[in-house]
Amino acid sequence: MEKGSNIEWIYDYLVQFLKSPGWSLPIIQFIDDNCSHFDNGEENKLIYTSLFEQFQKMIDTLLDNLLKELNVSAELFLHIVDLGMKNHDDKVVFEQIVACDNFMSFKKLMTKRNKEIEVEVVKSMKNEGIASEEDLELALEKQEIAEVGYALALSIAWEEEQRRKAREAEEEFNRVLKESELEYKANFDKDRSDEDTRKKKKEEEDRLIRERMKKEEEDRKRREEEEERLAREKREKDEAERLRLLKEHELEEKRKREEQEKKEKDDAERKRKALELQEYEDRKRQDGLRWVIKCLWQLEEPIPLSAFPAFCDEESSQERREREEAEKRRKEKEDLDRLLEETRRLQKQREDDERKRQEEVKLRMEEMHLQREKEMEEIRKKAEAEAERIRLELEAMTGAPTQERTVRPRVSLIPMQAMQLDVNVLDLDKGRTDLTKELQEAENLRRITQNIMRKQGEGGRRETVAEREEKLLKQRELLLAKKKMEREQMLKDFKDSGGIDFSQEPGDVAKDAEGFPRKRNSVLDAKRNSYRGRDNH
Repeated sequence: MEKGSNIEWIYDYLVQFLKSPGWSLPIIQFIDDNCSHFDNGEENKLIYTSLFEQFQKMIDTLLDNLLKELNVSAELFLHIVDLGMKNHDDKVVFEQIVACDNFMSFKKLMTKRNKEIEVEVVKSMKNEGIASEEDLELALEKQEIAEVGYALALSIAWEEEQRRKAREAEEEFNRVLKESELEYKANFDKDRSDEDTRKKKKEEEDRLIRERMKKEEEDRKRREEEEERLAREKREKDEAERLRLLKEHELEEKRKREEQEKKEKDDAERKRKALELQEYEDRKRQDGLRWVIKCLWQLEEPIPLSAFPAFCDEESSQERREREEAEKRRKEKEDLDRLLEETRRLQKQREDDERKRQEEVKLRMEEMHLQREKEMEEIRKKAEAEAERIRLELEAMTGAPTQERTVRPRVSLIPMQAMQLDVNVLDLDKGRTDLTKELQEAENLRRITQNIMRKQGEGGRRETVAEREEKLLKQRELLLAKKKMEREQMLKDFKDSGGIDFSQEPGDVAKDAEGFPRKRNSVLDAKRNSYRGRDNH
């Protein structure tokens, strides 16, 4: 119970501190002292980072001194902040601590405050008579048109009526602004949490869908490439097999031709040898016959041929054989000529068949090439159509989402009060709010102010821009000095009433043995004792 009571009174003290001038006044003073360096440009200057670091250091000093005074560890402090963020009533208060670490929120806050001070400077110059009432009203009307989108009449004859309507619109604007701020503060936490959850969920779903579609596309391309590779390998394999068979066929044809030619040569050689042998026998027989005839003529009494019937028969048979051989040679020659003619005819026919076959092969190759080109063209068209379909689906899924209406606070011409710190401006997620319109309106106000200054010199010497800027700077310094004195007095009253200034280190003030003034500890002791007494009862 003791531990729970400690957390309870520390939590209550921290909430009161974040609502007190001890927390808000140092922050407001730092903003007023340094906001003049910020304009509505998009560029981040080097001094922005330096001032942001100083701002963080000041916040750290406030919180460190608070923890030292309360004797609270950093872990317990973070635990209390988590409890406060979960408490609907105190969440807006604790969001100030989280918002101090966001650079964009800091930059937009400084820029907004710089333009508010410029408006206050123009008002103060009007009160001092430096600017006319008509010029100031014109500047305020231009500023109001830029903020709320209310249009003034273009006719000079209706100027008074339009001014009256502008004043009524300003009153209505202030009323609506207060109502919207209250509604915004009440619903902001819930709406922001729900919106962030839906947005993150939708982004995650879109990311998963894109990854899935990308993976499917890669798988599809990989499958197509694999199918194309297999088809190409199959075509190459078929072509290689066809060429191999063609080559084998050619070799077989060549072998057959060679065998046929060899056979023909062997037959011709055999016939030639047979003829030579026959001729040799015929010559030998004729030589023998001549020798017999010669011997017979050398005898004294010739012997008639009839005495040699066998010889005559032999001679007649010899002549018959010669005739038969001649006829046989003639027939063989005719057969040989016919065989040669048939061989030449077959050779020519084979050449014609080979030429026709080559032409058919060439024609088939061309047809296969055209078919392959046609298939590749169809594959390319299908791939382009699929890519176009996927691109359209991605565009449909990743298109700009419909803008949802959100309630956002409008720009107020009322300057920041010394005792109040606009917590929403320090909100971490406020950095997402588009301040382009607000900064442009402030820039328009600055231009209008310069025009007012130039118009004032029409009656006499025309005032230069440098002189006008110098007057504005002096007026700004006077205004800031006045505000600073008021805040110092408020801080003094706060400390006199028992408050603690945590913006100073313990060494900068009178301290006792514990490091901080005894008056501070007495306030904390009273608060601790009140909680302990309540727990005892």
